[in-house]
Amino acid sequence: MSTVKNTFFISHGSPTLSIDESLPARHFLKAWKEQVFTQRPNSILVISGHWETDVPTVNVVQQNDVIYDFYNFPEQMYKLKYPAPGAPELAKRVKQLLTESGFSHVNEDTKRGLDHGAWVPLMLMYPEANIPVCQLSVQTRKDGTHHYNMGKALAPLKDEGVLIIGSGSATHNLRALQFDGDSVASWASEFDNWLKDALLQGRYEDVNHYEQKAPCPKKAHPWPDHFYPLHVAMGAAGENANAELIHTSWQLVTLFIFIHYSANPSNATRGQQSRLSVMDTFFISHGSPTLSIDESLPARGFLQAWQTKVFSQRPNSILVISAHWDTDFPSVNVVQRNDTIHDFYGFPKQMYDLKYPAPGAPELAKRVKDLLKASGIKHVNEDRKRGLDHGAWVPLMLMYPEADIPVCQLSVQMHHTGTYHYNIGKALAPLKEEGVLIIGSGSATHNLRALQFESSSISSWALEFDNWLKDALLEGRYEDVNHYEQKAPHAKKAHPWPEHIYPLHVAMGAAGANAKAELIHSSWHYGALSYSSYRFKTSR
Repeated sequence: MSTVKNTFFISHGSPTLSIDESLPARHFLKAWKEQVFTQRPNSILVISGHWETDVPTVNVVQQNDVIYDFYNFPEQMYKLKYPAPGAPELAKRVKQLLTESGFSHVNEDTKRGLDHGAWVPLMLMYPEANIPVCQLSVQTRKDGTHHYNMGKALAPLKDEGVLIIGSGSATHNLRALQFDGDSVASWASEFDNWLKDALLQGRYEDVNHYEQKAPCPKKAHPWPDHFYPLHVAMGAAGENANAELIHTSWQLVTLFIFIHYSANPSNATRGQQSRLSVMDTFFISHGSPTLSIDESLPARGFLQAWQTKVFSQRPNSILVISAHWDTDFPSVNVVQRNDTIHDFYGFPKQMYDLKYPAPGAPELAKRVKDLLKASGIKHVNEDRKRGLDHGAWVPLMLMYPEADIPVCQLSVQMHHTGTYHYNIGKALAPLKEEGVLIIGSGSATHNLRALQFESSSISSWALEFDNWLKDALLEGRYEDVNHYEQKAPHAKKAHPWPEHIYPLHVAMGAAGANAKAELIHSSWHYGALSYSSYRFKTSR
């Protein structure tokens, strides 16, 4: 019998999650089996915020109907189907476990199908609809502790191969939605941050008593129906489980957070945050903006194969250091949604139609600022309007075309040195343990005046510099790279201005002095523009 050690809480947000391709949460759920939970469960028990009863109730059916429990939405949503088989044996097992744990009344509903809190996320997560599903109701007249104890009673199901999913919303106040706003409501952000901290620190009793412990609880949840599924998932995981934030985004500025509970005991102290670690950093040569459309460029194919051949791990967020943002002091973009900056001129019109609407990463931006200031950098600025320049969005569009991973951009300081940028990277190294993928985006060589548009041969000075850089990196001579102006051949010819090599220093510094460099791609364009790209692998 397979064992499922994890339980999940999913914020299902608006019913439009079923059709709206612009929602990052939709892409997150569609990647569920490949990137979040690869194990196939025997059956699924879902606790939805849209089924409220006086006593715990399970649906006992052979085949689940789809309940369209929403009104005045696009007509196409009422044609969607999710014909998952029922799980009557699981329903009876749920009833047995709850009864044995002291719940004196547990009802069976032999007609009810799946409401949209169940079928909408499941349709994205398991589109084949071939896993048996049972739904369990919530009791809004009870409290968080009641639902936590329900979860505790259901914990044995994990050893029987049952995936337990609570489906609600981290915040749920429909009257407070801001249909024309682009900023997150302060009360929603405060509650959401409190919830995240409480869960990741293992303060589950505080979450059980959120009405007394959390800021703005009545504003975040005028009714508790969408919050109680979290308590069930939390209880089923157990008091020693470690919580992990696996996705966060907002819709109508108040919805979506996803929490994953790992029931695997860890060696860490209870309450310590369980995090995804990203041990590699990367430097990518993005070359010409035509990389965005030119199918003949080998570098384009390399980046398109990123997730399958280079780096299969899905990061929590991405920090990109692009050569195309130069500022007096380090600056981070602090936005909820990244605009696409077309910072190039005289190129084919189709390039100006390209979009990369990745969510912003404001929490990551603030973390970057804190780390840099703690390292002694006195001035770190926040830019609340800037999106992603082409040094960021062009490679990311090829690497992560779904545009569903939060991205923050950090600037370079052209008037400083390689060592300065290496130290910026060192200061940012803790981000790797927090699931952040650090990418420096520049060019191994970058002298636009020396490009040879009609030549098929590589300029000797470019080749000599590129070979020197490769040897220095692969041999671990990072100090030589920090002082490339004095150490490398044709340094001024390869980089008349240093902005396109400094992102490499940041990636190198974030990897650490003992990291091993690896050349992961090499190609040329216009006889002088190197696409050499590197991975820096950190030993644990």
